[in-house]
Amino acid sequence: MQASAGMYTHTDGAHGRVELGRFKIGRIAEARAPHLTNDVCNDPNVSDPAWAAREGMVAFAGFPLAVEGRTLGVLALFARHPLSAALMADLGPVAASVAQYLDRRRALDAVRESEERYRVLTEAVPHVVWNADTAGDVTYFNRRWVEYTGLPIDRSFGRGWLDAVHPDDRARVRAAWRAMVTGTGADRFGHEFRLRDARSGGYRWFLSAAVPLPLADGRVDCWIGSMADIHEQKTAAEAVRESEAFRRSAFENSPDCLKILDTDGRVLEMNEGGCRLMEVDDFGAVRGTPWPDLWPAANRDTVRDALASARAGRVGRFQGFCPTLKGTPKYWDVSVSGVPGPNGRPFRLIGVSRDVTEERRAEQRVRESELMLRQLADSMPQIVFAARPDGHVDYYNRRWYEYTGFPDDGTTGDASWAPVLEPDQLEAVSERWFESVRTGEPYQCEYRLRRADGEFRWHLGRALPVRDLQGDIVRWYGTNTDIHDAKLAADALLRSEQRFRTLTEAVPQIVWTADRAGEVTFFNRRWDEYTGTPLEVGRRRGWEGGPVHPEDADQLRARWQLSVAQGADGFSSEFRLRRAADGAYRWMLSVAIPLRADTGAVTGWVGTLTDIDDQKRQTQVLEQMVRSRTLELESANAALFDEVEERKAAEEQVRAVAAELARSNEELEKFAYVASHDLQEPLRKIQAFGDRLKTKCRDALPDNGKEYVDRMQVAAGRMRRLIDDLLMFSRVTTQRRPLVRVDLGKLVREVVSDLDVRIAQTEGSVAIGGLPEVDADVTQMRQLFQNLIANALKFHRPGVPPVVEIASEPVRRGAGADAGEPVPMCRVTVRDNGIGFDEKYRDRIFAVFQRLHGRDQYEGTGVGLAICRKIVERHGGTITAHSREGSGATFVIDLPAPQATTPEGTLENARSE
Repeated sequence: MQASAGMYTHTDGAHGRVELGRFKIGRIAEARAPHLTNDVCNDPNVSDPAWAAREGMVAFAGFPLAVEGRTLGVLALFARHPLSAALMADLGPVAASVAQYLDRRRALDAVRESEERYRVLTEAVPHVVWNADTAGDVTYFNRRWVEYTGLPIDRSFGRGWLDAVHPDDRARVRAAWRAMVTGTGADRFGHEFRLRDARSGGYRWFLSAAVPLPLADGRVDCWIGSMADIHEQKTAAEAVRESEAFRRSAFENSPDCLKILDTDGRVLEMNEGGCRLMEVDDFGAVRGTPWPDLWPAANRDTVRDALASARAGRVGRFQGFCPTLKGTPKYWDVSVSGVPGPNGRPFRLIGVSRDVTEERRAEQRVRESELMLRQLADSMPQIVFAARPDGHVDYYNRRWYEYTGFPDDGTTGDASWAPVLEPDQLEAVSERWFESVRTGEPYQCEYRLRRADGEFRWHLGRALPVRDLQGDIVRWYGTNTDIHDAKLAADALLRSEQRFRTLTEAVPQIVWTADRAGEVTFFNRRWDEYTGTPLEVGRRRGWEGGPVHPEDADQLRARWQLSVAQGADGFSSEFRLRRAADGAYRWMLSVAIPLRADTGAVTGWVGTLTDIDDQKRQTQVLEQMVRSRTLELESANAALFDEVEERKAAEEQVRAVAAELARSNEELEKFAYVASHDLQEPLRKIQAFGDRLKTKCRDALPDNGKEYVDRMQVAAGRMRRLIDDLLMFSRVTTQRRPLVRVDLGKLVREVVSDLDVRIAQTEGSVAIGGLPEVDADVTQMRQLFQNLIANALKFHRPGVPPVVEIASEPVRRGAGADAGEPVPMCRVTVRDNGIGFDEKYRDRIFAVFQRLHGRDQYEGTGVGLAICRKIVERHGGTITAHSREGSGATFVIDLPAPQATTPEGTLENARSE
C-alpha cells in the first residue's frame, strides 16, 4: 500500500480519495493520532473489507505524518498476522522521517513552480530583467538583454555584462554597483548609463534599478534588477534645458495671449502681448485670479473643463466670447495644456488665447456669401453639389431633389448619391471621384442617374476644387448636367458615321473627307492600297504631296485652296497619282462636294479619287468611259448625299424623340399626381354611394339595377387595388427607409401568420427553413415575401393543396475582372407546387401590368411581381424565376450578405421608429 493524507493506493492500482474523518485513514488524519486493529475484516471503518478478506489481511496499523502541526498524510500498514503495540512505537520515528521527506519535496516543488512563473513573467516584460547573487555577480538575464545588446548569455554572467556599457560610463557603474553590494552605498541601486545597441552599433541611455531580496533573518538572498530604455526621455530633457531660453523668448514675443497657470487655474504670468490684447494695464491686479473668473459666466464651465483636460494630460480646446478688462468685445480660440513635472504629472498649465474676432466676422461674411451661393444654385437648371475637402458631399441644390424625388432630409455623402447611380457604374464613378479628391485634379465623368420616375439618364459630372492662400483645398463645387438627349444624338451620329465608313470601304474609289479649312481628315483603305502610304500619314499630309506628280502638285493645291476659300458648290480636278505597285503615275479625277449647315456655311467636304488613266490614254472609248465613270461617281455621290441627309434626318428624329420623351415624362408626373390624389377621392365616393345603394335602396332596385350596382362595386374595387399597387410600386424608391439588420426567419414567420386565413382556406402549408439575417428595409422586405407567398397560394392547381417551401443558402456572386473578389450573397428560394408557367415568360412576369391569365381565372392587377423585383434591386440584389407549366414555380432571390455592423440600427430599432 501507498498512502498520503486523505488518499490510499494499492501498489498495483490507481489513487483513491479518502475524506478526512472517513474510514480508518481519514480518522487517523483527522485525529492526528496513531491507530492499531487486529480484526480488519470485521472493522466497519475499513474501506474495502472484501479486499482485506480476499488478501487474508488480519491487522492494520496507521500513524499520522505531521510536521509542525500540519498533517501531510498517513503511514498505513496492513498485515496478514496480528501486530503488537510495540510496533506502533517503532512506527513513530519512521513516520516522522517520512513526513519530513514529504514536506521537503513539496517545498522544492513549490520553489521550482515559483521560479518557472518568475521566468515566464520576466520574458514577457519589455525591459531587461536580471538577477545577481550576494557577491554582485549576475546570474540571470531575460531574452530582452540578448535581443538588444547581442551579447551571449554565457558572456554576460558575472561582470561580463559591463562590456556592453559605454566606456565612459563603465567605471562609474562598476563602482556604484560594488558599493551597493558591499553595503557602503544606498539601500537601492538606481543609475543611468548607456548600453550598446547591437542592431545599430550606437548607444542608448538606460535606467538600471535593483533591490535586494531578503531572507527571513534579514540577510540578502539575491538581487533583482531591471534596465529600462530612457533614451527618448533623456534626450528630451536635454532638449528642454537647451530650449528653455528660446521658449522664454517665444513666450514674451508671441502675438497671442499666453498665460502660465497653476494646477488650480490661477493666473501666475501673462506675456506682454497678452496684456495688450486683454487691455491689462497692471498685471498685478490680475495675478492670482482664477482664470475662469475672467470669463463671462456662460463660458466658465467650458473653461473649467479645459483646465481639467490639461490636468489629465490632454489638451483642452474651445472657442468663446470674452471681453477685455476694458470691455472691448472679442472672440478667442483657446488651448490649454499641462507642463509635466519630474513625476510626469503637470505642475503648471499653459493657456494660449488667440484673438479670432476678425476671423469670426469673416466667417459671418462667408456664411452670408454661402447663403447667396445656395440661392443662386437653386435657381440653376443643373444639379449643383458641394463637398468637403475629403470628398464628402454635404450640399445639393433644389434641382437634385426635384430630379431624384428624394426628400430634403439632410442625407449627405455616399448615402445620398450612391442609390441613384447605375449599379454597374457605382464603383468606377466612386474611384474617379476620390482620385480627384486625392490629387486635387478637376473632376469630370459621365454616368447615368436614376430620375424620380425610375428612368436612368446620362449626366456629365464636373467639379473643381477651391483652395485657400496656402494652396490647400477647402471646398469642392460641382454640377451634374443632363446630357441624355445629346448622348442619344451622338450615338445616332456615331452609327451613321459607321455606316458611312462601311460604304466608303465598299466602293472601288478612294474616298476622302476634309474639314471646312480644307485639311484632309479621312482616307479609306483604297488610298493605302493604291499609294502605299499608311492611312495616318495620308490623313496628316493630305493627297497633295508625295504621291502627286510634281508637275500637277502646285496647280492642284491652288485650285483646292480657291474652292475652299470661296465655299464653292463643288470641286473637280484631274492630276496624276503614283501607284505603289509599279511606280507608274496614273491620271486620277478628284471630285468633292461641300457639307453645309442650315445657315449655308460649309462644315466639311466629302470627295472621291477615281482612276481615269485608261480613259485619258484610250481616246476611242473616252466618251463611254467618261459617262460610265460619271454615272458611278454620281451614284457614289448620291449615296453619300443620301447618307448626309439620313444623318440630318436622324438628328431631327432624335430632337423630336427627346421632345416627346419630355412631354411623356411630364404627363406621367401629372398622372402620378392624379392617381395619388384626384382619382382616389371620386373613387371613394363611388364606393361609398355604391355601399349606400346596396344597403339602403337595394330592395327598391330591379334585378338588373342590383346587378349594375354589384358590377360597379367590383370594378371600383379593382380600380382601387390598381391605384394602390401603382402607388406601392412607386414608393419602393421614393419612400425608402434606412437599412437595418433583419432576421428573415422571424419576418417570414410573421408574414405567414398574417396569411393564416388564406392558408386555411386553400388547405395549404408553408415550410420555412433556416433563413439568414440581412441588411434591409423591414417594410419592403415584408412586402416582398407577402407578395411571393400570396402568389403561391393564389396560383395553386385545382384540387391540390398549395405547398410553399422557403429556404436559403450562402452563395458568391462574381464581381467582374476589375472588381476584385466575388461578392458574398444570401440566396433565398421560394418554391411552390402550383400551376407554374412557361419559361419563355420568365422575364415578362416581372414587368408592370403583365398577366399570364385572365382576370376571370385569377384576381390581381399584374403589379405584385414588379414590386418584388424593384424591392430586390433597391437592396442591391436580383430575383429570377424558374418553372414549368403544371409543375410549380421557384423564385430565386439573391441579397447582399450583411456587413459586420449595421450603422442604421437593428430590426427592433426600426420597429420602434
